[in-house]
Amino acid sequence: MRELIVDYLYETAPDEVSPKTLSSVLGLNHKTVKKELSRLLDGKDVPIVRTSRGWYRHKMDIDVLARLDRTKRIELHGIKLEGTCLQVNAGYSLATKAKQRYRKRGIYKEVFEGRIVTVTIHEMGLVEVFLKTSETPMNFPQFDRFQSWLKGLLDFVSPSSWKIIQIGLNVDIPGLTLEGLKSIKLDAFRNAWFQIYQKGEDTVRFETHVLPDIRLHEAILLMRQLLEPRGELSYDPAPFDGDDPAVR
Repeated sequence: MRELIVDYLYETAPDEVSPKTLSSVLGLNHKTVKKELSRLLDGKDVPIVRTSRGWYRHKMDIDVLARLDRTKRIELHGIKLEGTCLQVNAGYSLATKAKQRYRKRGIYKEVFEGRIVTVTIHEMGLVEVFLKTSETPMNFPQFDRFQSWLKGLLDFVSPSSWKIIQIGLNVDIPGLTLEGLKSIKLDAFRNAWFQIYQKGEDTVRFETHVLPDIRLHEAILLMRQLLEPRGELSYDPAPFDGDDPAVR
């Protein structure tokens, strides 16, 4: 079993894999896989790392690095969006019906592709959405799927009212360590800051956080231009279902 797990993590590196995926792909018992992963981490000459709770990958040794595509991949995390209810009384009704309440707002929890989504609905109709992705950042196709899923989930929110209030962009470089320091942070602008830090024992993360306050469909168009290779589309983007003729 040990060899099966290590070999699979080696073949999929630098991607992170959960015990549930390992048990499904390898045809092994879920609890047995979790125990074996713990034994591997507690042993000598450990070939794997736990990047976060419930996520594992192979160490970035010379063999793994030698076969990787070194192209830097931009990922997204720390995402906050805001929208407004189509009807004035919709916010009040949904806020008061929520099981979890704080003052004049209702709080709901959802899950999108293994990531926790917190939806806060204010009685006056404001809807705040925070997507927790620090441990499992999104690429652009995943974010595009998320915004399409979100509009379907919260169909009581005006599609054209969605805005991105906060977003982080990061590039993780495996096989790199910061010697003599834990992080470097630069607060250079009022609505943006930059940071370099050790993310795991053999990965360095370069990230920036921005507070753009930009309409969601405008952000999608901008990210599509920045993150997609020119002249090459690798997926079909989700259509905009709002009422702005500028993006039709």
